[in-house]
Amino acid sequence: MNFQNPWQASRLSCPDKTGSGHGSSCRGESVAYTPEPRADSIRFVCLWEPVPKLKPSRESLAFHEAGHVVFLQWLGVETRGAEIGSQGGLTHVVQNNSTPKLQPDTDGVSTAIGAACYHAGLVAELMFQGHELPNGPMRYAASDFARADSMLSECFGGGRSGAHYFAQRFAWHILSNRWARVQEVARHLDSYGWAGGSKRMPKTPQSVNFPAIP
Repeated sequence: MNFQNPWQASRLSCPDKTGSGHGSSCRGESVAYTPEPRADSIRFVCLWEPVPKLKPSRESLAFHEAGHVVFLQWLGVETRGAEIGSQGGLTHVVQNNSTPKLQPDTDGVSTAIGAACYHAGLVAELMFQGHELPNGPMRYAASDFARADSMLSECFGGGRSGAHYFAQRFAWHILSNRWARVQEVARHLDSYGWAGGSKRMPKTPQSVNFPAIP
């Protein structure tokens, strides 16, 4: 059976969204704008794709955490900052009653959008290193994927490959629209090891006032 990618033809070049106008090959400086995925594609059965090869670096790790931060801000989740180090990175989320809680819904879209916050880290790294959106969902051995998969399994059961692809595509859509903000957070993380809060990121950091995203 042939699998047709419902999103492949909709990828557009949009240099005005990023400011440099050089296309997605300019390592972290510009990305191609990705439209929002179709809601009716969320229950498609998709073929899993390998993650494109990434070159590990401190800067790439900074973009990973920045992807989480920017997507969470768009989602309306209050963050207290992020940090990176030799052991990896962390994004600190405020746990209180004001944090939006996305429950399983009838069509699964809200659940998949919630899962996209976990995929946003890898997506930001791929965008930073100049990779294109794969033709199917990426399955990778990391806690981010495990958390997204656990969230989606409650709503989609065993047939959740399309939901993962929707979530990854949605993360790509949001971050491509806010790439300048991703760059801002990543550069600060790369330079100082933290973004928001105190430099040493205490166990209970002070609330961070990240600039609002329109």
